[in-house]
Amino acid sequence: MTCTFRFTESIFGSLEELFEAGAPNEAGSFVLMGFADTSEGVQLYTRGVLAPQMGAWRVQEPARLAPSTAWMSQAIGLADRQGLGLAFIHSHPVGIGGPRFSGADEWMHEAMVPVMVDNLEGRPFASLVYCNGSISGSVWYRGARRELEKIAVIGNRLRRVDLHVRDVADTEAFDRHVLLWGARGQALLAQLTVGVVGAGGTGSAVAEQLVRSGVGETIVVDPDVQERTNVTRVYGSFSESVGQNKAESLAEHLRRIWGGRVEALPVGVEHRQAVNALARCDVIFGCTDNHSSRAVLNDLALQHLVSVIDVGCRIGVQEQRTRGIGCEVRLVHADTACYYCGGVVDPQTIRNEALPLEERRGLEQEGYVNGLADEPSIIPVTTSTAALGVLRFFDHVLGVLGWAPGRLMTDLHALDMFTVAASADPTCVCRQRFGIGSQRQIFSRRLGGASVQLGALRSHL
Repeated sequence: MTCTFRFTESIFGSLEELFEAGAPNEAGSFVLMGFADTSEGVQLYTRGVLAPQMGAWRVQEPARLAPSTAWMSQAIGLADRQGLGLAFIHSHPVGIGGPRFSGADEWMHEAMVPVMVDNLEGRPFASLVYCNGSISGSVWYRGARRELEKIAVIGNRLRRVDLHVRDVADTEAFDRHVLLWGARGQALLAQLTVGVVGAGGTGSAVAEQLVRSGVGETIVVDPDVQERTNVTRVYGSFSESVGQNKAESLAEHLRRIWGGRVEALPVGVEHRQAVNALARCDVIFGCTDNHSSRAVLNDLALQHLVSVIDVGCRIGVQEQRTRGIGCEVRLVHADTACYYCGGVVDPQTIRNEALPLEERRGLEQEGYVNGLADEPSIIPVTTSTAALGVLRFFDHVLGVLGWAPGRLMTDLHALDMFTVAASADPTCVCRQRFGIGSQRQIFSRRLGGASVQLGALRSHL
């Protein structure tokens, strides 16, 4: 079973400040955490920090730390009321013992772990140690102690803070990449799992660039089948691909490129199988133009602390002349504006998309809903948009570009590029949902023969 721990950048920063203030003694804090079981193991997500108050420590020394019984009881009570797990994270100042448990830490575990396991009643407990920017730890869950294998900080930059980044197997194939971001950067790409939702013109170009860049695992999600019109814009499609599922035909093409793992899911993003697979991704690309799918991606970004890179493009046409070619790339994570407070997703549009096709066409003719007409699209524009999205991905995981956070807006018609900043609305529901894991189901149910993200509708209509 693989064990993963994800911090938000804001919570990780507050913990680092706490550790620095406590030096030269060890310092620590309890952290409320959501969790989710996946096909590969358990994932843990930070929800909030319980900073120590007066009387919090039974022992606090340069090489030894133990919380008081009263503080443990307070932390357990808060976790109980919110249905969350708990983590205890502490520092090893000035490099004492490094980011590994010392004998004194194991002495602390002997007293603390049985209390936590008994009182959390099946919810996980984790213990982590921090030293000089790196972390390691263990989780006690389902009757066993397991080591945390993957620890990450999710923010404008995705940071791996564990000790398990291995060397890439084949540096010769990626020698031009290594000249830019080094062997360690290439090794990190090889350990990432990236989801691509939508295998059309933009999504197929994104997936192809990811695989050729050495991303270790790519998961492609799309329920639709190839049509003749797709062959002119979709990478990996051919005349004989017509009638095949988009995700499956693209995955077959991608597997011929390189040795990276590629999984095809021929289902909608709201399907349970897709949600479970995408929840374990390090980054998800949203290459879909409907609001229902974006609502699901929004909840994945929040509840499972996954970075989502949303890419889209539109060509404005008047009398068969272009009036604008807009490309947009948006990075969404728990510390940014979500799709709702950023004005990207409209609850009424989600409802309209859930209507049966005949009913929606009738409302369209009556002027109650927007039409379903196709919009112009050409492969240079979808490919350019995909490239901007993948460049944002490289900057997010490797820090090679130094781009400012926010929505990247590009007008290819006017050859103009700029960034628009957007802050999270403190009253938005996203402030209550981040890091809760599987505590709330985010896959949709069936309504009238069409998919609808019910949780989003209940909260926002």
